[in-house]
Amino acid sequence: MSLTNVTGAGTVSLGSGALGGATGAAFLVTGGSANVSYAGSVTKTTAGNVVSISTRTAGTTTLSGTLSATGGVANGILVNANTGGTINFSGASKILTTGANNAVDLTANTNTAVNFTGGGLAITTTSGTGFNATSNGTGTVTVIGSGNTISTGSGVAVNLDSVAIAAGGVTFASTNKGAGGTSAVILDTVTGSGAIDLGTGALVGGTSAVIRIGDGLGTANSGGTAAFTYAGAITSGSTGQAVNIQDRALTAGNITLSGNITHNAAGQIGLLLDDNVAGIITFSGASKSITSTTAAGVSLSDNTGATINFTNGGLVIATTSGAGFNATGGGTVTVQGTGNTIASGTGTALNVANTTIGAGDVTFRSIASNGAANGIVLNNTGTSGNLVVTGTGATGGSGGTIQNSTGDGVSLTDTQDVSLSNMIISDNAGNGIKGLRVNGVVLNGLTLNSNADANTESGILFNELTGNASHVTTFTNLTVSNSFTHNVQVINSGGTLANLVVSGGTFSNNGASNNAGSDFIFEADGAGVAGAPTMTLTVDGATFTGNNAYPGPGVIPGTGLFVIANDGTVNAHIGETTGNLFNNLNNGINLTQSSNSGAGTGGNLNFTVRNNTVTNSDSTAINVFSSGDLARTLDGTIANNVIGTQGVATSGSRTGNGIRVGHESLGVAKVLIDNNIIQSIGVNGISGGDSVSITQLVQPGTVHAAVTNNTIRDNADSRGITVTATFAGAIINADVHANTITNVNNANAIRFLADGLGGADGTINVPQASEAGIETVNGGATALTDTRTFFNQPLPLLPAATP
Repeated sequence: MSLTNVTGAGTVSLGSGALGGATGAAFLVTGGSANVSYAGSVTKTTAGNVVSISTRTAGTTTLSGTLSATGGVANGILVNANTGGTINFSGASKILTTGANNAVDLTANTNTAVNFTGGGLAITTTSGTGFNATSNGTGTVTVIGSGNTISTGSGVAVNLDSVAIAAGGVTFASTNKGAGGTSAVILDTVTGSGAIDLGTGALVGGTSAVIRIGDGLGTANSGGTAAFTYAGAITSGSTGQAVNIQDRALTAGNITLSGNITHNAAGQIGLLLDDNVAGIITFSGASKSITSTTAAGVSLSDNTGATINFTNGGLVIATTSGAGFNATGGGTVTVQGTGNTIASGTGTALNVANTTIGAGDVTFRSIASNGAANGIVLNNTGTSGNLVVTGTGATGGSGGTIQNSTGDGVSLTDTQDVSLSNMIISDNAGNGIKGLRVNGVVLNGLTLNSNADANTESGILFNELTGNASHVTTFTNLTVSNSFTHNVQVINSGGTLANLVVSGGTFSNNGASNNAGSDFIFEADGAGVAGAPTMTLTVDGATFTGNNAYPGPGVIPGTGLFVIANDGTVNAHIGETTGNLFNNLNNGINLTQSSNSGAGTGGNLNFTVRNNTVTNSDSTAINVFSSGDLARTLDGTIANNVIGTQGVATSGSRTGNGIRVGHESLGVAKVLIDNNIIQSIGVNGISGGDSVSITQLVQPGTVHAAVTNNTIRDNADSRGITVTATFAGAIINADVHANTITNVNNANAIRFLADGLGGADGTINVPQASEAGIETVNGGATALTDTRTFFNQPLPLLPAATP
């Protein structure tokens, strides 16, 4: 049947019947504007289109009967170069089996609506394109109804280029493509109000991306706006990505790929999303297996305005030198569900930079790299969500291993609520973990060993770490050992760190590095971010060890726990519940405060040190020191601690004191030293260290000191308790009573010294009436005072509870 250039306002109604056997097109309409309708069947088994409609300018053409094009020849539906009107294929069955040829070919149909309704569109090809609609400009396409299917061998299943989807959408129950060829689905500059749903099935790629949305060349807006869903499996071919989505335009609809994705193509990116400015793109299949060797597994770049979600778990990425999961340049990303993993070699496993982590978080069971520049990088990830590495239960290493990085193992900058569990982070040339302006962090069950190669680096280094009840900061059961310098440093120059809670764990250094420093430094600094910092630390159940015998004289081991208040306010709770263990260190615990009027900085220090055991210190076991020319507050309690091991010489301290409070600043210090056991201090004739030493020197400051209920024994070289205020204007108000002092190597077990040389006279005030009174309240231990010791004075002020 052939109609050519039929015009007019009427309708050519061809009724019903059956057409077939034509040598050319079985149903041919060329040009014209009149309405045309045919309700009969059209069958074609030889070459020539079953239906060909072209160059129409207006009118409605409707074929409501069944269509059948079989035989694997060029006999599909052709709708071409129409400039107006509506073309309807509404029969209940439209079977197209066209072999190497296109089954549906819609090209250059401007201002023309082409509608497939009634379902039953069944397309089968070998290498031909299943459904092809290109260069339709302002034309629209609709495919609706049940039972629509596409199955191709190596041919493209769906190719839509420069076409608009009408409100009814394009819907197929299933879409399948076999291996070979190029892409399975191509959507280039597809717009319109309707959505595309290709149903379920399986798509296998060839030399190009299995699904490509956009022209693949980076042309702006070529990703179109049409919404798209596919629930079938996606498997990459030998080359090309599994999915390539680029250049989605403003007002873009959502894309959902809910089937499993398998990509195993050497040197080919698995999932590539770039320059999308709108819409939500979701990968929700239960399995998303990406193996890309030298290429990135997942590459998301410059997607400002778009949201990209990986849900339902099962994202498994493996690379050699390629990045694992790389999200940069904008947009929002989440990775949700269980079983997500990244294993990379020299490529950065996870990099999220200048991209928001959404409220659903980015969650992986494990992340691993070996020899990358960095294993994990987070930089400017917003305030909606956070990174979570879970590991498996409490199994060490189950969260992955980050090792041999040329830079920091884990780099965290301007991010929040990072949670890392059960990871091994070792032998990285930079910091094991470096954080800058991190708001909230949870580290649980990590092992960090032999990280850093420079004095400025540590096993864990956080600068400007903040947190509160909503952004918790906890270190739980960490093992941090043998860093080049310090094992852990937390240094703030501004902001509020409400409470860093350190529970359990081991912090140790074998001293093999000549630069081996402290196990844990917690510092409020005066340089950097404007505004004085407020920092609180709680440490309980942890072990801090060093090696103060390695490799011999001239090497000073670090401090176990070093708390520093150079500016702002620092509150430290050290061992208040179960206590901590400190062994083989220079100082077990070191608490320092400083001020500088020239710089306008100075720290307030509040602390409680309780229930700890400190043994084998090279210098002072528990040291409190304050210096500076500004009046700052120092309030602290040292109680119920055990220093040294009875009967083991020097196990309390080899060259220093058991407990020392050295106040050399203008401020007021209030300290309570109560119910401690202090033993095995010093070497006869060498150390000169007192078991307890309280001093006010250098500045005319004031110390309130209560030294009570302590057991002091076995000092091999000096006194049990010494109180010294030998500086003009220095004042110490001291209450020393109820202490038991035995076996100390000085005839005067207790010494008060305030009569300095020349004008360096301070003042010591005690509540007892005399030296004898001091001796009486200390079990008969001998006491020595001087002319600057004043009796019958008020009791010293006690420190306030540590905030």
